[in-house]
Amino acid sequence: MAQYRKKPAIIDASQWFKHGDHLSVRPRVECFHPDPSANCKHCGKAVSEHGFVDTLEGGHTVCPADWIIEGTAGEFYPCKPDIFPDIYEKVEE
Repeated sequence: MAQYRKKPAIIDASQWFKHGDHLSVRPRVECFHPDPSANCKHCGKAVSEHGFVDTLEGGHTVCPADWIIEGTAGEFYPCKPDIFPDIYEKVEE
């Protein structure tokens, strides 16, 4: 097995905290969640506080504080806040 390094790329990203923070994120309850008062297994907050984003691999739930990353094909996908700084660093102008 060979090893590979991820190519450096500059991405656009913004952190999502609430409905209206990012145009690609829809309210999760609009996606027909059976129990909007249920709590998320990842962050513990109510499902009604969550968003939903369509990606190339299908839809993904967006927890408050997730980063929304724009991919190279113009698609959007979420990244957990504890993983984001391990993968990305801010580009200073």
